[in-house]
Amino acid sequence: MKPRILIIFTFLLFSFVKTYGQTATVKVIKSPYPNVANMDSVHFTFNGVSFWGCDTTLKTIPINKGKVLDTCVVIFKEYAIHFLTKFKPNEEYFIDSHCCCKFAMQPKSGKGRKGSVLFKNKTNRELALIAGDNSDTVKIAQRQQILSFESPMCYFKPCNIQLAEPSFLSYGCSHHKDEAEYDRCWEEGNKFILTDVWFHFMHGEKIEVIYDDKSKTSKLKLKGYLTTKERDKLMKKYR
Repeated sequence: MKPRILIIFTFLLFSFVKTYGQTATVKVIKSPYPNVANMDSVHFTFNGVSFWGCDTTLKTIPINKGKVLDTCVVIFKEYAIHFLTKFKPNEEYFIDSHCCCKFAMQPKSGKGRKGSVLFKNKTNRELALIAGDNSDTVKIAQRQQILSFESPMCYFKPCNIQLAEPSFLSYGCSHHKDEAEYDRCWEEGNKFILTDVWFHFMHGEKIEVIYDDKSKTSKLKLKGYLTTKERDKLMKKYR
């Protein structure tokens, strides 16, 4: 190998190890049921590794070290979803389709767990914290931690983590039977949303939302993983 090529190869290898250094594997599982959504035209990109929903070969995904989150993009015909997650090294994950969502992803071990979202309100007003189908208000200078809730029909799908003005929580649009009226209701309610970031919970992650009220932007930070005791304590809020 020529010296110049060797130097370039060594630099690229060092950069890869420094950034990632560990891997996980992902496999698409084809559904045997004809009534379940077809993923053949769905395109996935996980930390730069791209593949289609029709490709069922095992994929090796480089993962970020430590608490640095992993980036994912899933493109459907009509839209794309960008979300963060945290793959674990040497873990195998599978992606499958469901009747109620485009796709779901979870550890093959069957030990997947939903997580929690924490927010410390440093603004000058009360805000609403939303994690999927769960929500609560957070008063000024207070902190709130809630569990991420998703439909049991599609448990392991990306979760929309939002901060909003409290008025958003009063927008109940599900009672509207007319589709146009339903869309208008949600469009009106969405005006109260300040930020939304998608995260895919798979291992009981504890996620903190860091919000900048000036720029109206937020970022997510991994704080660790829920213990059974911590989860049981949070569950008591909803009993």
